[in-house]
Amino acid sequence: MKILVTGAAGFIGSGVARELANRGHNIVAADMFLDRLYSNEPKFVNWEQLSDVAHIEKVVVDLRGDLDALPDDYDVIVNAAAMPGLMTSWSEFDTYMTCNIKLVENLISHRVSEKTHFLQFSTSSVYGTTATGDEKSECLPTSPYGVTKLAAEELIGAYHRTHGLQHTILRLFSVFGPGQRPDMAYHKLIKAISAGEEFVVFGDGLQSRTNTFVDDCVGIISTIAESRATNEVFNISGSESVTLNDAIAAIEREVGKTALLKHAPARKGDQRTTSGATEKVRAAFEFAPATSFGEGIRKQIEWQLAT
Repeated sequence: MKILVTGAAGFIGSGVARELANRGHNIVAADMFLDRLYSNEPKFVNWEQLSDVAHIEKVVVDLRGDLDALPDDYDVIVNAAAMPGLMTSWSEFDTYMTCNIKLVENLISHRVSEKTHFLQFSTSSVYGTTATGDEKSECLPTSPYGVTKLAAEELIGAYHRTHGLQHTILRLFSVFGPGQRPDMAYHKLIKAISAGEEFVVFGDGLQSRTNTFVDDCVGIISTIAESRATNEVFNISGSESVTLNDAIAAIEREVGKTALLKHAPARKGDQRTTSGATEKVRAAFEFAPATSFGEGIRKQIEWQLAT
């Protein structure tokens, strides 16, 4: 198949582009290298590594604007491009709106044909403060980021109902592992603990996540993209619930240093509990995360301290 992967220089998008190419598909990898949340340096590394993979054509293009630089006629579009981050979305709303909504509309309007299947990366943030139910749970986002990602889902639904757009929506839960973005909590924790720097804990540290190891995430996304699962929503999540305090203790043990912690009030809009219900994706694709939190965080620490 011919597959467009957007956000292909990013943490998850680069892995999906590589995995699908290794499975024999012809990949157009696109990224616009937006650097509003963190430096582009990690993206440049990911982008360069894609040059060594057969069946990948790379294109740098602002996906919110003119898409003439992109080839057309895709079997599948995997849209990993987005502006992530809950807290920044309160002050950078225009960027989130254009990257998370306008970009989706632009891709659908200009690069989707009758045969194209559109696979959208969404997030557990659409559920709100507590994300513990299945895909039919009510969506009550508590941040502009979550609102824009839910709006993208609704936009895709409108195109489906009106124009017959074939699509799949994947709600990802807290992806971690080697290559994790530098703005994410575990990356910041590992950096702070290993360097003896202060780390701010917002709230009581009992906020919990079912983290998804990146290789497990990339594998199931690639399988679902190949399947072209029609008009479905799937939670993609690990199975172990880990509090922030648990994660701090695990990283301390692996690094061999004690964290220097500063406590601050909980941030408005932050999620309290995520525990992805994955019965649906397990039944459809036999998805079973292979990497435990302990093994995954050890691999992330090894990668991060080596870079």
